[in-house]
Amino acid sequence: MTTTNVALTTAWTKLADTGDSPVLISQQGINEVEYATTVSGAPSAALNGHLLKSTEAITRAVLGTGEIYARIVPRHSSPTSANIIVTK
Repeated sequence: MTTTNVALTTAWTKLADTGDSPVLISQQGINEVEYATTVSGAPSAALNGHLLKSTEAITRAVLGTGEIYARIVPRHSSPTSANIIVTK
C-alpha cells in the first residue's frame, strides 16, 4: 500500500481506479469534501456526492465499486483548494 497527498479543488479529482482495493481516504481541516464513484470518467459537475466533514475518513467498502472522485464542496468559498491523504 502506498500513501499519496492529493490536491483538491472544487472540480472532481480522480483518487482511485476501479481495481484499486483497499482504499482509505482521510481529510483534516477541510470544511466539507464530496466523494463519488463512476464507471468511467468524472462525475457531472451537478452531481451531489457523499459528503464528509473535517477529520472524517471513508473507505472503498463504503463507496463501492468504480473510479473514486472527490472535490471540495463548490458552495463553500473557502477554502477552494486543499490536500487529502489517499492510501491504496
